[in-house]
Amino acid sequence: GCVQEEIRFLICPEMILSRLFCERLDSNECVFIIGAQRFSNYTGYAHTFKWAGHHDDKSIR
Repeated sequence: GCVQEEIRFLICPEMILSRLFCERLDSNECVFIIGAQRFSNYTGYAHTFKWAGHHDDKSIR
């Protein structure tokens, strides 16, 4: 099922591109992605995860 990182990449699909530009990380490393836009709403977690429609982002960009 979908958990924290997978859900974030699904609701902000532009984050998937980071996989092209970041090398494999060690267990003590992380990547910060700032400013990714959310496109989807969801309900649930892990095995109960479901898409819940488009997200209307009211942020001023």
